[in-house]
Amino acid sequence: MLSQFFPHIKEKPLSERVKSRDAFVYLDRVMWSFGWTVPENKRWDLHYKLWSTFVTLLIFILLPISVSVEYIQRFKTFSAGEFLSSIQIGVNMYGSSFKSYLTMMGYKKRQEAKMSLDELDKRCVCDE
Repeated sequence: MLSQFFPHIKEKPLSERVKSRDAFVYLDRVMWSFGWTVPENKRWDLHYKLWSTFVTLLIFILLPISVSVEYIQRFKTFSAGEFLSSIQIGVNMYGSSFKSYLTMMGYKKRQEAKMSLDELDKRCVCDE
């Protein structure tokens, strides 16, 4: 079932050639859906930039602030379990924002790495 939605998950036979660039397929799709890549068609450039701005504001600013405000407002009503899980959620929220920021900033370096992997793939002419 999953292999229908994610065809690159299946193990390839040894006779079939694979590219090193295939390791980035799903990361590229997610970054495209978040609006963190360069749009393929310039016709949709404005819409793509608006979507990118919305998602970036949501992930980097609005979600961490909303978690902090909710934590402050409900601090006195927390039980011990709720308190510990809310701390975990807050740490995860700020950590994921930081991780998303670093992933977004490393886009150009990742593109350069893909080019380098393509050059290395060209040099590999036999399986041995």
